[in-house]
Amino acid sequence: VRLTLQERYLDDVAKIDNVQLIEEVHGYKLFNNVARRILKVEDVTVNSTKLTGKGQVVAVGDTGIDSAHPAFKGRIKRAIALGRPGKTNDSDGHGTHVCGSVLGSDKLKDGGPIQGTAPEAELVMQSLLDSQGGLGGIPDDLVDLFKPAYDLGARVHNNSWGSVRPGLAYDESCRELDRFVIDNPDMVICFAAGNDGVDRDGNGVIDLRQVGSE
Repeated sequence: VRLTLQERYLDDVAKIDNVQLIEEVHGYKLFNNVARRILKVEDVTVNSTKLTGKGQVVAVGDTGIDSAHPAFKGRIKRAIALGRPGKTNDSDGHGTHVCGSVLGSDKLKDGGPIQGTAPEAELVMQSLLDSQGGLGGIPDDLVDLFKPAYDLGARVHNNSWGSVRPGLAYDESCRELDRFVIDNPDMVICFAAGNDGVDRDGNGVIDLRQVGSE
């Protein structure tokens, strides 16, 4: 249950027998602005077999997708609207970018390939963008994000978004994620670590508790 409550009433709510936990709800923002070369996945080979994602389904929870983009031609298995009723288009652009990082496959003007990590995989896109430009489509219970994608055959779920506040403690969202993975060990769920951070000592490493991942 989510509700807006004045701080002075917290003790009263905590005394209700059915209340087991009270946590502050934090906002979300988009992560991931760089791709394939930095990920070092230009050629992924295992036991002399080049891995391209063929036969796999990957789910992406993000702003939406440009379904007419040639990089995804014939490989969008399902697009699901969670933030705007009936709309999965990508007015933000972030979701299309992330899907390209994950499984895009196209050619440059000179004919050279430009590809994502798994250029032959199929896509389940879950559009989280709301009408105000935020991520209001993220379900209160993250299981409601992962389960529909799992039922459509996705065994990898990518989420390039996270808390607006880095270094948060383990919370209910974390428990929901862990519970789903325990119940469905054949699914890999990925969250971006964030675009921001502080390196106060200048050692080239982001300081502890600055990672903004979910």
